[in-house]
Amino acid sequence: MPSQATHDRDGRIDLAEDPELARNEGRVKRTGEIDAAIQSWCSGRSIDEALAALKAADVPASRIYSVADMFSDPQFAARDMIEQQHLPDGTALKVPSVVPKLSATPGGTAWLGPALGEHTEELLKQLGHDQAAIDTLRRDGVI
Repeated sequence: MPSQATHDRDGRIDLAEDPELARNEGRVKRTGEIDAAIQSWCSGRSIDEALAALKAADVPASRIYSVADMFSDPQFAARDMIEQQHLPDGTALKVPSVVPKLSATPGGTAWLGPALGEHTEELLKQLGHDQAAIDTLRRDGVI
């Protein structure tokens, strides 16, 4: 029997009771239809309303965080999921930390990566450019 959640506003009891959709093969064949139904259902709700309705129906769901969301989330801060690193010029930079957090070996960022353009000449040589061509590119402001 369908849960009460299937009967709320925009409920799609027809999809819930469709035997073809009971198995993954049927759902795959009708992905477009299902995606459209989900989009329609979600478009009339805030993220909090949608998550509350899904939780009430025992559907696993979570927010999809933007970078700004991650950096402002108190849980991320409490779990040390944001690290502050420093660029070679001393500028502070906040970056996502290593996941998962392990108690014996929590990990961390040891290197932020190369400086902008640090490997340009090396890569251009690997691509077959000789030093004269690279010097011309540099002189002309291309690199």
